[in-house]
Amino acid sequence: MLATLASTTAVQVVTSATVLALTVLAPEIQAATGIAAGWVGYQVSLIYAAGAASSALAGSVIARFGAGRVEAIVLACLFVGLAAVLAGSTAAIALGSLVVGIGHGLNNPASSQLLHRVTPAPRRNLVFSVKQTGVPVGGIAATLALPATAALGDWRGGLVALMALHVGLALPFLGPHGRTPADATVAPAPVLARMRAEQAVLWASRPLRALAAIGFLFSATQLGISAFVVVMLHEAGGLSLAEAGAHAALVHGAGVVGRVGWGWLADRTGSGFGVLAA
Repeated sequence: MLATLASTTAVQVVTSATVLALTVLAPEIQAATGIAAGWVGYQVSLIYAAGAASSALAGSVIARFGAGRVEAIVLACLFVGLAAVLAGSTAAIALGSLVVGIGHGLNNPASSQLLHRVTPAPRRNLVFSVKQTGVPVGGIAATLALPATAALGDWRGGLVALMALHVGLALPFLGPHGRTPADATVAPAPVLARMRAEQAVLWASRPLRALAAIGFLFSATQLGISAFVVVMLHEAGGLSLAEAGAHAALVHGAGVVGRVGWGWLADRTGSGFGVLAA
C-alpha cells in the first residue's frame, strides 16, 4: 500500500504543480510576451474544461489500458502540454493548457482505482486524504520554486525541470507492473457507451449526486484562490514575485494540514458526509 500511495501522491504533486505553474509565472509571462497576467484565469478555465471532459471518459480509458498505464498517459499529457506552453504564444499556451487538462482529468480516477485496491476500508479516508495532499504540496512547490527559477533569468527554466519530473515518474508505470492482473479482467467497452452507463449510475444515486455538487463547490473555491492569489499579491499588494509565492505557499500549506485532519476525522467518525458538512 505504501508504495502505491507514494507513487500516486508523487503524480498528484507534479500534476498540481503543472496546473498551477502559469498562475505563479503570470507576471513574468506578461513581461516577456505581453499577455496580461489577469488572463491566467482563462488559462485555468481551459485546463478544467478539458479535465471535465476527460474525467467523464476516464472509466473507459482505464478499463482499456489499466490504471497504471493511464497514470503514464497523464504524465505524458502534462509533458506535452508544458512543451507547448514553452513556445510562449497565446495559441500555444491555450493548446498546451487543453492537453494538460486532459491529463489532469484522468489522474484522480486512475490513482483512486490503484489506491482502492490496496487500502483497507477503515483507513480509506485518511489514505486518500494523504494522496490528495499532493494538490497543496504541488502548489507549494510551484509557488516557491518557479519564482526562484524565473529570478535566474528565464521563466521557462522551472517548466523544463518540471517536464523532467514527468518523464522520471512515468517510467515505473511503463514497466511490467504498470498493468495489473485486475486490469486484465475488465472487458473493454465502447468509450461513449461506457461513459453513458457511468453517468446513468451517477445521476440515479442521490449520494453520488450530492458528492458531485459538493465537489463542484469545493473546487470552485479552491481554484478561485489558487489561480489569483499570486497575481493579486504581486500586482495589487506590491509584493515581489518571490514574496507573493511564499505567501501563497502558506495558503497551500494549510491545505495539507486540512486534508489529513479531515480525512482522519472522517475515518474516526465513520461519516464522510458529516465531515464535509462541517
